[in-house]
Amino acid sequence: MNKYKKDIMNHHLNSIEFVKSLASLSEIEWRTQIEEGKWTIAEIIGHFKPWDEFVIKNRLPYIFSDIELPKGPDTEKTNSESASIRGPTNKTRKTYAKKNSS
Repeated sequence: MNKYKKDIMNHHLNSIEFVKSLASLSEIEWRTQIEEGKWTIAEIIGHFKPWDEFVIKNRLPYIFSDIELPKGPDTEKTNSESASIRGPTNKTRKTYAKKNSS
């Protein structure tokens, strides 16, 4: 497996652990912009969904092959559209983290 493919896998494994760590945030922290004019944590995490779907459909099938990875979607368009997706509630996040803790 080439280094680029390994980097993608490691990035996603690390991201899962990071998102689990956010379960302790309050609803106010979850829905507050990280900085003036920036997304909320909910929006940031919410924008992972379309990227995860892309990886599952358009990256994982190629990870263990010698076939070159296909071109990705338009980054700006995908991020802009997905920022409007509401992130899970505090209760949902804590339930998910509890069920998926290692």
